[in-house]
Amino acid sequence: MLCSEWGQRVRDPLWHPFKIQRCGDKIKEVVDEEDEKLKNLSEEWGLGRRREERIPVLWNFEHGRKATLKEGIVAHMKHQINNLKRKRT
Repeated sequence: MLCSEWGQRVRDPLWHPFKIQRCGDKIKEVVDEEDEKLKNLSEEWGLGRRREERIPVLWNFEHGRKATLKEGIVAHMKHQINNLKRKRT
């Protein structure tokens, strides 16, 4: 539902959420941070609140912090080895 709603808004030729910005001799088009529709989208589905809810975090309980990628890989490999050992016996 959200995608179809924003798909319609993006196709609307009257809505232009960009502004022209000059950088020396170059002219570029950048996102208009003051656009009301974009502000509403950010408030409702912004990166901060919603993204953190969706991304699972691997936790190192021994040290009381987020686990590093290396620690996660090692833990996964240990789990896989233990599963293989159980299947053999």
